[in-house]
Amino acid sequence: MAYPCVKRNVFSLLPLLVLLSVTPLSSSLSPSDKITKDLLYYLCTEPNIDSSFCIPWLTSDPTTFTLDLQGLLDLVFQKTQLLGYKSLAAMKGSVRTMPGSTLKIPFETCVKDYESAIKSIEEAQGFLTSKAYALASQGAAKAFISISVCEAQFEGRADVPAYGAKKMAYPCVKRNVFSLLPLLVLLSVTPLSSSLSPSDKVTKGLLYQLCTKPNIDSYFCIPWLNSDPTTFTLDLQGLLDLVFQKTQLLGYKSLAAMKGSVRTTTDPTLKIPFETCVKDYEVAIKAIEEAQGFVTSKAYPLASQGAAKAFISISVCEAQFEGRVNVPDYVAKLNSFFKRMCNIDRVFSDVLTS
Repeated sequence: MAYPCVKRNVFSLLPLLVLLSVTPLSSSLSPSDKITKDLLYYLCTEPNIDSSFCIPWLTSDPTTFTLDLQGLLDLVFQKTQLLGYKSLAAMKGSVRTMPGSTLKIPFETCVKDYESAIKSIEEAQGFLTSKAYALASQGAAKAFISISVCEAQFEGRADVPAYGAKKMAYPCVKRNVFSLLPLLVLLSVTPLSSSLSPSDKVTKGLLYQLCTKPNIDSYFCIPWLNSDPTTFTLDLQGLLDLVFQKTQLLGYKSLAAMKGSVRTTTDPTLKIPFETCVKDYEVAIKAIEEAQGFVTSKAYPLASQGAAKAFISISVCEAQFEGRVNVPDYVAKLNSFFKRMCNIDRVFSDVLTS
């Protein structure tokens, strides 16, 4: 669901932005370089772009080869913005036409997520105009995360409208963004305002307050932490340590499962997706473990960024299986749980960010 083409458009922006950022992958490129077929092919075949989408998407636009690289970035942002508004209108239409449906709340959530994503893209367009490419790149990443949150509302559902299924017939092939964005602040949203302190004792009331923060699945968060007998013996600093430890543990469990599937799968079409997921989980675990160090040193914004990195890395893994019907059940379950935990890690870290 959740219009994966929007995520694909956003994802296609990121390597282009990095090529022009303060730490470019290629110093031979300039904003004034004219777009040729060779340059477009070069850009669209960067390691983390879905070239089978990117090349026809931009080749089909008659203005592409009249532009320089700066103009091409303007164009792809405009296209993403337009698709965002079309998708937002469809989501709002579904909210109106499904009174009483169990899908109403997911669609309402997606309306907010698309509004947030569009706002991020529009802010990024301003940064692009001023050639602040690193900030524009952050906007694209924020939009990507917003649509991932929307997409999660429909995981495992069989009652999604046909127009959603039609979109899902063209799944995005997301790649690991972090090899392209080494200095990107992936979570550049304003930290949640808070009067909480790391030394505050965890009570049931405080846990409820934390687990009902935006972007957290409270139906997962509350029982997940209530069931751990150590939760209410901790202060907020200890709770943050605990949730990162639990996320790390699930990461290793999921990594082992993916490695096992690489060895045992009898479906040759699943071998490469599983191999990709092994790499994605290795990246995610590394991000979580680095974040644990930041938690210890109370560098909460950096811990939050690590959780966001892990979240997107597993979104990359998840995308390998979109539209497939032959995927083992455990894959979606582990990916979903890990992403929920990453969101908890991120938001709890933000709460302690001054």
